[in-house]
Amino acid sequence: MKNRIPLLLIVLCISVHSHGAALEKSGQSILPFFEKGNYAEFSVGQIHADISGKNPNTGFSSGNLVDDYRLFQATIKAQLHSQVSIGLLLDQPFGIKVNYFYAPEASSDHAPSEAVNVDINTYNITALTGFQPTVNWNFYAGLTRQRFEGNIHLFGKNYSFLNGYTAQLKPDDATGWLLGLNYQRPEIALRTSLTYRSEVKHRVRTTELSPLYNLSEQSTAIDTPQSVNFDFMSAISTSNLVFGTVRWVNWEDFEIQPAGFQSILNPYIHIPSVSGLKLINYQSDQWSAKLGIAHLLNEKLYLSAETSWDSGSNNPASATNPANGYNGIGAGFRYNISPKTFVSSGLYYLKLKPAKTDTTSLAVTSLSTLEDKDVWAYGFKVGHYF
Repeated sequence: MKNRIPLLLIVLCISVHSHGAALEKSGQSILPFFEKGNYAEFSVGQIHADISGKNPNTGFSSGNLVDDYRLFQATIKAQLHSQVSIGLLLDQPFGIKVNYFYAPEASSDHAPSEAVNVDINTYNITALTGFQPTVNWNFYAGLTRQRFEGNIHLFGKNYSFLNGYTAQLKPDDATGWLLGLNYQRPEIALRTSLTYRSEVKHRVRTTELSPLYNLSEQSTAIDTPQSVNFDFMSAISTSNLVFGTVRWVNWEDFEIQPAGFQSILNPYIHIPSVSGLKLINYQSDQWSAKLGIAHLLNEKLYLSAETSWDSGSNNPASATNPANGYNGIGAGFRYNISPKTFVSSGLYYLKLKPAKTDTTSLAVTSLSTLEDKDVWAYGFKVGHYF
């Protein structure tokens, strides 16, 4: 079948994983590395979330839990030889930004009953090398240098002995690796790829403060999770192409538990609801998937639509885990400015699924219901072949 669709046509340039399971943000795609010849791209996405819930103890509404934020991604890829390619990819794979404050109007001193601020970020730069023994196969491997940093603040009388706890997770750089294979048949615009990323082991210098306890600076072991991505695309006619992704992330083994936080808990570990309390952790691994179709409208303009799903992490509802996965739909376009340069843009809507309520165990922050559960994501990308 003679195909008019370019082999790689991913017109939605923004992450649909934001507010999925755990700290997932970018989805860690390496699809730009498979573009033909020498190639560079830059994309920026804006995330707007309307997520709020009610506290089971006070009944108050949390207000919007998640601040708006931007995501940046960039790739440069060089075809050094017909069988050898190299590339650099920059992205922000994991993170969370939660901020809310509640002080009862009847309170004489307007002191917060409950307030939380969590801001965790990671930044990746990945160096890849690919070997193409034939036109159909590409074997690739690489190293990832990752920076992890964050701040966590808990205030208010509802936190009892945790009131005033602060943890500063100072920037730490660590290395991971990835390995994968790609199979393609250009004559029918078929491509599949399977990529494994290792966990990245951090030892983060952590400064903890508490008005009730004397806490010293120590290091905290934080391992960002291993993952597997399976991507595919295939032409179904001369003007239409289907594409999709299945992703698994090992969040079940992830936790943030600084030594000082644990020492605050130790006098209370005989209480069942306290004994297993973690500052941040997740109960289940994440599965996510998307499926879409792209249509060639004319020689310069392509349109696409897709649907997505995320399993969530099965954690009890909390400010750091207000939802348990999502269902989403999106649409986008790509416009070829010239044979070497294109721009694309996309819009995504996610409907979050409420997390379960667990009143039998203690959480750092808890919610009984999810009131607002909408996320909009939109973005812009420019790509250039050189």
